[in-house]
Amino acid sequence: MSAPLPEQPELVLVTDLDGTLLGGSLAERRRFYAWLEQQRGRVLHVFCTGRDLGSVARLLAEDEHVGLRAPHLVIGDVGCTVACGASLEPLPLAVDPIEARWQGKPDRVLAVMAGAAGVSPSRLAASGGSPTTTTPNPSIMA
Repeated sequence: MSAPLPEQPELVLVTDLDGTLLGGSLAERRRFYAWLEQQRGRVLHVFCTGRDLGSVARLLAEDEHVGLRAPHLVIGDVGCTVACGASLEPLPLAVDPIEARWQGKPDRVLAVMAGAAGVSPSRLAASGGSPTTTTPNPSIMA
């Protein structure tokens, strides 16, 4: 991992992104992001989001001018990927057990979900296309 975690964090702060960490006025966001940066050695900050790691990378680049910095960790892809916040590289210690337990299950899940209204299969970018998850299909739900 490329970013050191706080040795003994006083707080673990897990934040969603859309409508939560990214909510509020620009002044409120700048103030909160500055506080997060000041507390980096005391507060273990984790993004928990449905976004994939590419989307998180774009967000960090776009909002850097507002003061948003990478968290210590990212839980992305609707909980299927755990990554270092600074490098956005998946963490084998967290991801490998998920991948191992998922082996052989995508086909079973796809068979059960076949024909279900409002969902369609998608590939997770962080894991090179596996595992498969089902995600809402907005065109069906409209």
